[in-house]
Amino acid sequence: MKLDKLLVPVDFSDATGVQVSYAKVLAGQFNSEIHLFHANEALMAPVSAESFGFEQMAYQSLLDQIEKGLAEKVEGLAETLRREGFRAVSSVASGRAHLKISEYAEDTNCGLILVGTTGHTRFHNFMLGSTTERLLRLANRPVMSIHTGSMILPLTLKTILVPLDLSSDSEKVVPAAITWAQHFKSRILFLHVDVLGEYMNAEKEFLPDATDRYPELHRVAHEKIILDSEKIPEEILRFAISEKVDCIMQTSHGAGKLSKALLGSKADEIIHKSPVPVVTYRIHQQSLT
Repeated sequence: MKLDKLLVPVDFSDATGVQVSYAKVLAGQFNSEIHLFHANEALMAPVSAESFGFEQMAYQSLLDQIEKGLAEKVEGLAETLRREGFRAVSSVASGRAHLKISEYAEDTNCGLILVGTTGHTRFHNFMLGSTTERLLRLANRPVMSIHTGSMILPLTLKTILVPLDLSSDSEKVVPAAITWAQHFKSRILFLHVDVLGEYMNAEKEFLPDATDRYPELHRVAHEKIILDSEKIPEEILRFAISEKVDCIMQTSHGAGKLSKALLGSKADEIIHKSPVPVVTYRIHQQSLT
């Protein structure tokens, strides 16, 4: 899956500025078109005009004005990007945010969805609660989760962290990581947290013959690291902070079941608590680059 098109769901909050900033960096490297999209959940359910004391015609006119105002606001963001030399389009739809975002990504063949998070237990504004989490499990596209409170300028991707278990599924993110590293001239840190210690030969089984199976790795600075810990998410985050990585890339089964590398639902801790962007790929996707 190529990054010809980037999808940025916007809610006009502080998160939007961070999402757009990252989209600009990626678009500059991959020559991507930026799609700004707003899902308006307020108008998703049919409500009778009488409920608000309006005549039907006046009520419909009000809804049309609201949607027009939202469309103009999103188009204003797109126009700003165009003035900066980026290719950008805008769109607005009414409905459940995670469903509409996923549908739009499919319909327009966007290669990556960028969402902003406030970290820990809740997401920002229109993505409050479970919307982003549902999107992560539903979308048939990679999702980049960006912690809006820890953004450091200038935006760089010098070091990419790829946590892996010993399964072939988790390795499906490797080609994408290599592609990103080539574009950004990054180094890749492949990390395995060994929870079994002396009961397995992780050194031998972790990403064996990597450069033979992934020839493009010869063109990228990379390193394999094995750490011992029973607390996988905590160890991944600790390592990410200590090594000052710029991005984490991980795989997911979707539909609520995440890669063994991150022990099921504990993978959410990476997304919620990471101070750097986390790119999550569902393993059934045909191509992750």
